[in-house]
Amino acid sequence: MFVDTRDGIMGTNMYAYCLNDPVDLCDPSGYKTLPNPIIHKAVQEYIWDKYKGDIHRGEKVVAWTLFGVDSDGNPISTSGIGRIDIISTNGEIWEVKPANFRISASGAITLLYIAQAKTQLMKYEHGSLLKPDGIKEPLTPGGFLIKSAEFTTTDGLYRVKFWNFGNGIILYDYARIKENSYELEYKYGFEPYVDVLNAAFWLSLLYGLGDWAINSGILV
Repeated sequence: MFVDTRDGIMGTNMYAYCLNDPVDLCDPSGYKTLPNPIIHKAVQEYIWDKYKGDIHRGEKVVAWTLFGVDSDGNPISTSGIGRIDIISTNGEIWEVKPANFRISASGAITLLYIAQAKTQLMKYEHGSLLKPDGIKEPLTPGGFLIKSAEFTTTDGLYRVKFWNFGNGIILYDYARIKENSYELEYKYGFEPYVDVLNAAFWLSLLYGLGDWAINSGILV
């Protein structure tokens, strides 16, 4: 693989479109880099199969509208359509994201897809399902109906772990299973930090430290 990202997508690196990681990232639309779709779908399929009756099988399309004011105080609105990754029959919703993170020099842990997930959930809360199919509305961020789990994909190629942090956030990590190998190398190495992030999350809820947690980067 030729590596030269100094010029971004205008340079000579043929893999710049996926941040030089064509194995784990893709760009189906040409506008946005996305995580490995195979693992994302595997997490969804696992949850859909395990929680039959409580979780709707399949993604649901939601139309949302947000209202606000501009700098002059004039009312404005934005609208759009999105797809909900996981939705329960009671209208709880979850976004499934890779557990990709960065640790700063100060030790703060930044979860790279959390801000995106929070934005999506906030929009969907202000939306309506195009085809409710008996699902209750309004939509709300999901709790702990779904339990964190570890599983092997049906093709036997990957070992996947996911964690439900509540508040509509599910994060996953995964490792490629190699023949005659007893040690799995997970893509993000996220598991050692799960307890720290869980503690930070619950402290933010119990003691109103949400702004601190976000500003410090722990829950970003």
